[in-house]
Amino acid sequence: MYLISLLATLVIYWLVLSGFFDNGLLLSLGAVSCVITAWLCHRMRLIDGESHPHHLAWRLPPYWLKLSVETLRSNWSVIRVILNPSSRGIAPVTGHVPTPVGDDVVRATLANAITLTPGTLTLNVEDDRMLIHALNQDMLDDIRQGQMVPWASQLEKS
Repeated sequence: MYLISLLATLVIYWLVLSGFFDNGLLLSLGAVSCVITAWLCHRMRLIDGESHPHHLAWRLPPYWLKLSVETLRSNWSVIRVILNPSSRGIAPVTGHVPTPVGDDVVRATLANAITLTPGTLTLNVEDDRMLIHALNQDMLDDIRQGQMVPWASQLEKS
């Protein structure tokens, strides 16, 4: 099942990135390269639930939408800090954020989402917490009390 899912993902990804839909030679070479890549991944035993988490496929688009909104909101927050440094100021802080997530894929997704959000960076991931660097205490508190950790928990539970 993972092999078929990987092959379908590779083909779709190749078609989207190449943009060639009418050249038979390029389509056939693309298909051959996708099959060879999937076969090599299978031979190296790289295909499993962690490397290709299709169990999250239907839960990720709503998460990405929420993350996009959170990223825009954080962009605005960073812009305000930069343009008006006297109000909040840039005072870098680090702190631990509890992460009650059991699945490694979801934990990595959460760490990447925090890093993707402007003004914050995930420095270390442990079993039940993450070390976060933020531009100021408000941004760190926003991660602690915000919605990113509950959203990641919903990815795991639903």
